[in-house]
Amino acid sequence: MADKKNETFVVTDRRKFTSEGEVRPDAPREEEESSAPTPAPPQPTESNVKEFPKRPEEEPADEDAISAEEKRASVDAYKQSADTLDQHFAGQLKEQGRSPKDFEMNFEKLVASLYTTAIMQLGLDPQSGQMKYQPDIIAARQTVDMLSVLQEKTKGNLDAKETRLLDSILYELRMAYIEITKMLTQAPPPPSGGKGNA
Repeated sequence: MADKKNETFVVTDRRKFTSEGEVRPDAPREEEESSAPTPAPPQPTESNVKEFPKRPEEEPADEDAISAEEKRASVDAYKQSADTLDQHFAGQLKEQGRSPKDFEMNFEKLVASLYTTAIMQLGLDPQSGQMKYQPDIIAARQTVDMLSVLQEKTKGNLDAKETRLLDSILYELRMAYIEITKMLTQAPPPPSGGKGNA
């Protein structure tokens, strides 16, 4: 405690200018400052330069991602399995006048499948267009939205026939959706022949 009382410290004002903006008489001169050696900035060396390692493009972004090799292997195994199944049923298909090509998926079949799904979710019979099932309006909306996403994501990649097909299917489904939702949200008509008419 006694040592701390005896300790003194000196405050030195190193400002060059007074509060009025004039040079202080005791301010160090520029020549004095410039004569002092200024330390050179550290030169970059291999040891202190940090560079983030570049990830090879083939390497998956995370450990759960599927590698390109695994993807190729799964595609090859899938095709081989499908070919085996086609060969197994080739005789039966021939008797029915069909071929394995009839079951290959393409864009038109994908769109047609989603269309049929949406029609049935709206409660309609795909053949007659008449109300046949209990509508699942939320599922129908999701299927129509799915087709909308497909339209947006394939823009510029479809030929004219595919574009017309998708446009017409979306138009038809949207109009059917509007009709069904109107039907579902309308108040039921008042019962006829009530007691108040006597």
